[in-house]
Amino acid sequence: MKPFMFYSLFLALCHRLFDIESLRPCHEFEASLPMNDELVISNLGSLANAMTEDPPERTLAEFVDSSTAGTNTKKKRHTRFSWFCRAMEDSPIK
Repeated sequence: MKPFMFYSLFLALCHRLFDIESLRPCHEFEASLPMNDELVISNLGSLANAMTEDPPERTLAEFVDSSTAGTNTKKKRHTRFSWFCRAMEDSPIK
Protein backbone atom coordinates (compact mmCIF):
# COMPACT_ATOMS: atom_id res chain seq x y z
CA MET A 1 0.00 0.00 0.00
CA LYS A 2 1.35 3.38 -0.97
CA PRO A 3 1.84 5.88 1.88
CA PHE A 4 -0.80 8.30 0.59
CA MET A 5 -3.35 5.46 0.52
CA PHE A 6 -2.45 4.41 4.06
CA TYR A 7 -2.77 7.99 5.26
CA SER A 8 -6.25 8.33 3.75
CA LEU A 9 -7.36 4.99 5.18
CA PHE A 10 -5.95 5.78 8.63
CA LEU A 11 -7.58 9.21 8.68
CA ALA A 12 -10.93 7.67 7.68
CA LEU A 13 -10.59 5.04 10.41
CA CYS A 14 -9.79 7.69 13.04
CA HIS A 15 -12.78 9.72 11.89
CA ARG A 16 -15.00 6.63 12.08
CA LEU A 17 -13.86 5.74 15.58
CA PHE A 18 -13.64 9.23 17.09
CA ASP A 19 -16.00 11.36 14.94
CA ILE A 20 -13.50 14.14 14.25
CA GLU A 21 -15.52 17.33 14.03
CA SER A 22 -13.25 19.06 11.53
CA LEU A 23 -13.69 16.13 9.11
CA ARG A 24 -17.52 16.15 9.19
CA PRO A 25 -17.78 18.51 6.20
CA CYS A 26 -15.94 15.84 4.17
CA HIS A 27 -17.99 12.89 5.42
CA GLU A 28 -20.63 12.30 8.07
CA PHE A 29 -21.27 8.70 9.00
CA GLU A 30 -24.86 7.52 8.82
CA ALA A 31 -24.60 4.71 11.33
CA SER A 32 -23.10 4.66 14.78
CA LEU A 33 -20.51 2.24 16.07
CA PRO A 34 -19.86 -0.67 16.17
CA MET A 35 -18.89 -1.27 12.59
CA ASN A 36 -19.91 -4.42 10.76
CA ASP A 37 -16.40 -5.87 10.45
CA GLU A 38 -17.26 -8.34 7.70
CA LEU A 39 -18.90 -5.66 5.58
CA VAL A 40 -16.01 -3.22 6.11
CA ILE A 41 -13.50 -5.88 5.08
CA SER A 42 -15.58 -6.68 2.00
CA ASN A 43 -15.84 -2.99 1.08
CA LEU A 44 -12.12 -2.41 1.53
CA GLY A 45 -11.47 -5.52 -0.56
CA SER A 46 -13.64 -4.06 -3.32
CA LEU A 47 -11.56 -0.88 -3.28
CA ALA A 48 -8.32 -2.88 -3.37
CA ASN A 49 -9.60 -5.01 -6.26
CA ALA A 50 -10.62 -1.91 -8.19
CA MET A 51 -7.00 -0.76 -8.10
CA THR A 52 -5.90 -3.88 -10.00
CA GLU A 53 -8.77 -4.17 -12.49
CA ASP A 54 -8.28 -2.84 -16.01
CA PRO A 55 -10.56 -1.06 -16.56
CA PRO A 56 -11.84 -0.60 -13.01
CA GLU A 57 -15.50 -1.12 -12.21
CA ARG A 58 -17.37 1.98 -13.32
CA THR A 59 -18.77 2.74 -9.86
CA LEU A 60 -15.25 2.74 -8.38
CA ALA A 61 -13.49 4.60 -11.20
CA GLU A 62 -13.50 7.85 -9.20
CA PHE A 63 -11.63 6.13 -6.35
CA VAL A 64 -9.09 4.60 -8.75
CA ASP A 65 -8.56 7.93 -10.50
CA SER A 66 -7.93 9.65 -7.16
CA SER A 67 -5.35 6.99 -6.33
CA THR A 68 -3.24 7.21 -9.48
CA ALA A 69 -1.36 10.07 -11.19
CA GLY A 70 -1.33 13.44 -9.43
CA THR A 71 -2.40 12.04 -6.08
CA ASN A 72 -1.35 15.00 -3.96
CA THR A 73 -4.13 17.41 -4.83
CA LYS A 74 -6.75 18.47 -2.32
CA LYS A 75 -9.56 17.09 -4.47
CA LYS A 76 -7.96 13.66 -4.83
CA ARG A 77 -7.13 13.45 -1.11
CA HIS A 78 -10.73 14.35 -0.31
CA THR A 79 -12.04 11.74 -2.77
CA ARG A 80 -9.86 8.95 -1.34
CA PHE A 81 -10.82 9.88 2.22
CA SER A 82 -14.53 9.89 1.31
CA TRP A 83 -14.32 6.48 -0.37
CA PHE A 84 -12.52 4.96 2.61
CA CYS A 85 -15.18 6.45 4.90
CA ARG A 86 -17.91 5.00 2.69
CA ALA A 87 -16.21 1.61 2.99
CA MET A 88 -16.74 1.83 6.77
CA GLU A 89 -20.49 2.49 6.52
CA ASP A 90 -23.11 -0.19 7.11
CA SER A 91 -23.85 -0.72 3.42
CA PRO A 92 -21.96 -2.21 0.48
CA ILE A 93 -20.13 0.36 -1.63
CA LYS A 94 -21.10 -1.30 -4.92
